[in-house]
Amino acid sequence: MSTKARRFELRLGDAEADQLAALGRRLGLGRSATVRASIDALDAVTDGRRPSVPLPPSAAEQAALAERVALRKELNQLRGIVNPIARRIHSGDPDAAALVDEFMEQIAGVVDRVSEGARADE
Repeated sequence: MSTKARRFELRLGDAEADQLAALGRRLGLGRSATVRASIDALDAVTDGRRPSVPLPPSAAEQAALAERVALRKELNQLRGIVNPIARRIHSGDPDAAALVDEFMEQIAGVVDRVSEGARADE
């Protein structure tokens, strides 16, 4: 298979476009990936091979992905807190120690949730 991508224009009626979108949602694929998977499946069927169409993600995989997205958001929020705290610590602010304690508690909570998620994935 060539690694060079070729662009094709594909015209679909409303019903076909809806069908393509629904199939893509069920498979967890975008439009282009759905068309490629469909071509592969038809080619395999006419060749007598078993199609290599990707299976849609399971409910457990979807839940794990949602959890990872939520954890990534929390980690990004914590990252936004680090620099201001570091600036306050270096400025000699007397309240900086309390901020560091609060920040460390937040980090410990995120680490616990990440650890629980990792254990659940095993």
